[in-house]
Amino acid sequence: ACQAPQPPRPQRPPPTGAEIEGLAKGSNALAFDLYAGMRAREGNIVFSPLSISMGLVALWPGARGETAAQIQRVLYAPGGAERAAWVAGHLARTIREPRPGLTMSLASRVFAEKTSQFERAYLDLMEDAWGVPLGRVDFLHGAEKSRGQINGWVAEMTQGRFREIIPPGGIGGDTRLVSANAIYFLGKWSLPFRKVHPAPFHLTRAAEKDVPMMHQVEHFRFASVDGLKLLQMRYDAEGFDMTLLLPDEIDGLDGVERRLSPEALKGWLAQLGPRKVAVWLPRFEIRPQALRLRDALEALGMPLAFDRNAADFTGIASAEPAERRLYLGDMLHQAFVKVDEAGTEAAAATVSIVALLGSPPPMAEFRADHPFLFLLRHAPSGAILFMGRMSDPMPTVHARPSGAVGSAPPPVPPLRPRSLLDYLRGP
Repeated sequence: ACQAPQPPRPQRPPPTGAEIEGLAKGSNALAFDLYAGMRAREGNIVFSPLSISMGLVALWPGARGETAAQIQRVLYAPGGAERAAWVAGHLARTIREPRPGLTMSLASRVFAEKTSQFERAYLDLMEDAWGVPLGRVDFLHGAEKSRGQINGWVAEMTQGRFREIIPPGGIGGDTRLVSANAIYFLGKWSLPFRKVHPAPFHLTRAAEKDVPMMHQVEHFRFASVDGLKLLQMRYDAEGFDMTLLLPDEIDGLDGVERRLSPEALKGWLAQLGPRKVAVWLPRFEIRPQALRLRDALEALGMPLAFDRNAADFTGIASAEPAERRLYLGDMLHQAFVKVDEAGTEAAAATVSIVALLGSPPPMAEFRADHPFLFLLRHAPSGAILFMGRMSDPMPTVHARPSGAVGSAPPPVPPLRPRSLLDYLRGP
């Protein structure tokens, strides 16, 4: 029981470099698993692998038996659940350390029903790992007010980018615990763009549109390998970069996505070296609707957590009597990214609802005038904070056949809430 006297909390040694690298590698592996399902979807994509991984890491210590084993496999996590939570909290503190030219937040928080009893060891671990107190709310008699409190915390952590990640009716009187993770990044390029002018962006071989294209000639880390070009652009804040993966062929992105894996990315990144590069990059902004992750995580091998009759979260609270059994009702995720001349703004949130380079060669070119991939990384750990596809910098502007001039934009369809399964199936 929560009110019983408890022994002193255990002293945990600080994480090793190998533990941090292992957590980042597991998060990145989950990123590629999720992206493999998303790539069939047409259009722009953005999500935060690290936010999703940390959301799962926060649940793992409360799971038991095969439920815990499935979470561990999806996370590609070595070691134990408690240690993973501790390492994740340390990595979060490292990533959000104050740096000149950077606005950064990365935090997790647990909101628990104020009348329910939870395992003290779980609550203490979450508080110790993330450095924030437990939030006690009234799901039982004030679900809408509690939803507002959680949405308010997410909005605060993401500088107002997500004001309602949990929709009306998203939590109810049977909700007992919500685990939330939020990440926000606002960083300036170490070499900002000075020139912007309209230029064609090739959506396909047959269609193009004029978009604001940024341009500069500077020294970057660059590679041309396996039918694609890589460009790594650093931010003023030390330890962060954006890596762009641009296929040589206008219609070559599908082939790159098919080959995308942790091993392939490692090999491509190893080829990066300093080079003088003429860069063309479109301004872009991606702002998708919130996604439900349940279908994707079940497909990746984690169905038990969502099974109200079989989920085992007895590390969070007792399952006696049977009607008090906890299960994972849903996981919601939302992300946003904006890239312009000055730098990058990106935000993401994940909510888990628990219910009952030698001498310089000649100048290279990196002309991102057709679809490409992007990775915003924390360089010291290698963790991918944000990952996505840019296939259309201005989706509301009508495309024209290559070589044609002008036409009217089509009507914009109304937005509706979508599950990740809907998202993967396409429009």
